[in-house]
Amino acid sequence: MIVFRSCRRRRLTLDCQFVKRLLLCLAPLLLSALTVHALIVESYDPAVNDRFSSGYPAAPVPNNSPKFVGKGLDWSGVGWWKKDPRYSVTLLSSKNFAYPNHLAPLPGDVITFLGRDGRLHDYHVAKLQAVEIGKRGDETIDADTAVGTFAETVPLGDQVTHYPVAFSQKGVEPFIGKRILMYGHMARVGTNEIVEGIMIEGMASEFNFDTQGLTAGMGKTEVGDSGSPAFIVLGGRLALVGTCWQEATDSMASGIIPGMNAIMAADGEKVEVVPLGE
Repeated sequence: MIVFRSCRRRRLTLDCQFVKRLLLCLAPLLLSALTVHALIVESYDPAVNDRFSSGYPAAPVPNNSPKFVGKGLDWSGVGWWKKDPRYSVTLLSSKNFAYPNHLAPLPGDVITFLGRDGRLHDYHVAKLQAVEIGKRGDETIDADTAVGTFAETVPLGDQVTHYPVAFSQKGVEPFIGKRILMYGHMARVGTNEIVEGIMIEGMASEFNFDTQGLTAGMGKTEVGDSGSPAFIVLGGRLALVGTCWQEATDSMASGIIPGMNAIMAADGEKVEVVPLGE
């Protein structure tokens, strides 16, 4: 077993991970009982933190404010469930998307994207598959980031981008302290940074971010943000680093690339990888 683990401000133990997974089983029950609002951003400013200035989700108008924290970046590959636009998916290829294993859309559901052409494009979910990390005896261990397949191929003419995954051959350590852009429901964007992480081959791949002492513009997740992406900007382009799993914790894509590729291979696709640039 190969273990990559790094902590800067708090420490995780393996026992904590098992507790998290136990609590995760209760998440669907909790979701229906809590009131949802949007990604929580300290000193929230719509000009700074909203992807759209108005109209979301039926007729979204992009936020062109020079103050927008995501200005100059291509957000077209982040789509939302048409039946419940609190929940987002992230395009990985012309056929595949990342979604949360604990709160999945259904086959036949429609996912909507706003292309760079300014038009809304709908694609239909064909199949969904959990990413297998490893085994514990006869029990399969799955990541919370899962991979779905669309019935349609997303054509280049729709001008909907797909995102690479940020990757490091040195495991989780180079990610610690990196600034992330957190996406959440109501198409809100905040900043944060990775403060600790854990990669255990065959067991876990995840990272934590700050939730206390936030400064202006920093975000933290709440119910409704499940599956929303977190990005690192590399070479002027958004690179996927994780998807929202639970409060303060994202499932980390870098540690599950082989499992994602095993699913995408059936569609003739694979994860695009971009080095973190340590």
